[in-house]
Amino acid sequence: MTRVFLTIILTLAMYGSVSAQGMGASLVPPSSATDTAKKSGSWQDASTWTDGTVPTIADRVFIPAGLTVTNHATAEALWIHAAGKLTFCDHCDVQFNVHTIYVPMGGSFSGHATGRVIIEWLDGPFLPGDTTQLSRGLICHGMLMVSGNPKLHGCAVSDSLLAAGT
Repeated sequence: MTRVFLTIILTLAMYGSVSAQGMGASLVPPSSATDTAKKSGSWQDASTWTDGTVPTIADRVFIPAGLTVTNHATAEALWIHAAGKLTFCDHCDVQFNVHTIYVPMGGSFSGHATGRVIIEWLDGPFLPGDTTQLSRGLICHGMLMVSGNPKLHGCAVSDSLLAAGT
């Protein structure tokens, strides 16, 4: 079986700056979290969370450094601040329904999937205080790694391509 690994580390010139990192953190501050992971575990396991309930679409989620939370089905939240590791099940179909995912330096969002991975960005206004329209998507200063099986449907290679070095 052939495996394709795609590793993307997002460091855009404007958004990779120290001030942009601070801005991202200020949009989704851990102090405003309504649900915080208290141990590594499954997103869908209520015992993973300090309040003893699985986060809902209205929750603001914080994953502290040193902890790993794995999505095994559908994870919902207004925003996720992943100072630790946010991963997804490698053999499940998973979905994230979220407005903003923030991964600071030292955090990560990663997984290898043989199933489907869907990230559904929620509609709505930008987060309060977001004067640069940075929210409503993925803000990644940490590591983003997503890998899966190759999908070559519809790909064709022209016979006019040259071998490397010729």
